[in-house]
Amino acid sequence: PPRPLHEAAVTRPFRLALPSKGRLHAPALELARAAGVEVDVNGRALHAHCSRWDIEVLFARADDIPAWTADGAVDAAVAGQDQIVESGAAVEELVPLGFGRCALEVAVPADGEVDRVAALDGGRVATAHPRTAAAFFAARGLAVETVPIRGSVELAPRLDAADGIVDLVSSGDTLRQNGLRSIATVLESQATLVARRGLADRAQAV
Repeated sequence: PPRPLHEAAVTRPFRLALPSKGRLHAPALELARAAGVEVDVNGRALHAHCSRWDIEVLFARADDIPAWTADGAVDAAVAGQDQIVESGAAVEELVPLGFGRCALEVAVPADGEVDRVAALDGGRVATAHPRTAAAFFAARGLAVETVPIRGSVELAPRLDAADGIVDLVSSGDTLRQNGLRSIATVLESQATLVARRGLADRAQAV
């Protein structure tokens, strides 16, 4: 069978993946530049080369980064803790980076009667994190159906598509503006530096 990419006998630059857009893009790029990885973001180009360190910087969808790192397609990357957990990817979590802080929370209509997670038993929640949400409810013995939605998760209760949501929350303003309130925290998240398995061990051995 074919070997994982990180075991293949290939010669290539060190690959660093950064989120191509979203809340982590700008601070991740700023951090890379502060560390000496100088790259120019050229329009829609999804890759750039840092000749000083022979590093290839790839700009990828944030949701794809943990899987690429686990497979060895990239050597290191910046990813949100929520994305790492949701993907279930086997990566080395090296260090939390202190930016992109938010929480994955369970929220319900502010004018409704649900005031605790147990009250959602037998109901439905909309989320862009179905794996993480399902594990959260299952661990509490609750039969809650997760409805995968990629965007505008907050609309689901208003459209009677779900009884609540599980979504990322920073300030809480978006929840309030959409008539929702948080009743539980699933996990805390922030940007994290990750690496493919074995990279840190190899670096220590050099």
